[in-house]
Amino acid sequence: MDREKKNRGKRRKFRNIKNNIAEWSQSLPVPPDKSPNYLGYRAYSFATGKDFGDYSKFHKKHKREIMQLIINFVKILHDLKSENEKEYRIICLLPLPDLHQPFVMIGYTKAGLESFYNGLNYDGEFLKKFSLSEDDQFLQTEWGVTIPNGLKVKGFNGKDECIGDSMWFVGNIE
Repeated sequence: MDREKKNRGKRRKFRNIKNNIAEWSQSLPVPPDKSPNYLGYRAYSFATGKDFGDYSKFHKKHKREIMQLIINFVKILHDLKSENEKEYRIICLLPLPDLHQPFVMIGYTKAGLESFYNGLNYDGEFLKKFSLSEDDQFLQTEWGVTIPNGLKVKGFNGKDECIGDSMWFVGNIE
């Protein structure tokens, strides 16, 4: 009978995520190019799969806590936007059910956000594996997270070999 390896340092890893969010929440990053046609973006990655080991075996309440931290981080960055940054699009990607590699992305222009979506759907692979979800309340009802005012939710459910998986975007998705 095989024993599962114990995941050590869970509290420290949660604390590190909280500390990173607190540090990153001080100010919005500045784009390296001030051109209105700049297609770049800045991303903050949370390597939960690497940091926590087999994250699929984590309790749902721990995943919910990390998701809520990330969504609140998006709201903090959204609230930091001034008139000069009104074009910024701030979103987070939450891959479920394992929450393996969530991240927060800041598209400096609407064209940058469209470039991100085009990259996500490279060669049409994304749309072959995922379809738009009809249930915009999924995160609130199934996971119990709170979506702050001013943020929108858009989800995609897996098809074929990706059944059971889903991807959720929260923030300035349009």
